[in-house]
Amino acid sequence: MKKTAVALLTTLFVLAPFSAFAADADLRIRGIDGRTLTVRYANFDDARMRIETKEGRVVMDRITLPKRTGTKTITLPKDITAGSYTLVVYEKRSQTELARASFTLSYPTPTCAMKANEKAFERGEMLRIRWSSENAESAVLFGNKKVSLHGSERISLYHAGTRSFALNVLGKGGVASCSVTVRVSE
Repeated sequence: MKKTAVALLTTLFVLAPFSAFAADADLRIRGIDGRTLTVRYANFDDARMRIETKEGRVVMDRITLPKRTGTKTITLPKDITAGSYTLVVYEKRSQTELARASFTLSYPTPTCAMKANEKAFERGEMLRIRWSSENAESAVLFGNKKVSLHGSERISLYHAGTRSFALNVLGKGGVASCSVTVRVSE
């Protein structure tokens, strides 16, 4: 049974020399939610964790493991930006690396929503559109008008037919678009 566990671990993680960790040691990243990293670890005695960039620069160190086995929630500092990182478990006294696991931190994708006060209008009436966005840094209405990330706009409807209004938002995680369509009758 222990041979199987060790074989599985060596395929999942780059481990320190065999004598440095327990045969049934385990380290798994359970999830990343915004700036919170949840880690499950098992069978590490007197160990700590650190987070390194893919270049090996330490960005967070001396993260304590309060028990031999458990789940640890780590709040990442705001200066850690999107990119690839490695979580390293090491022995507290000797600093010997025991296990490592990689994770990627990405910026959340922006989203937007848009609605109109009505869907059908008579020509000459005023339309009010409202919008909101999340994870965005800038917003553009009608393809060229910079607007706030949450807001509203009144528009006079002079032409009959179907009219669509679009909002584009931009954030560190990408671009998103939303629109609303109304019908204007004679």
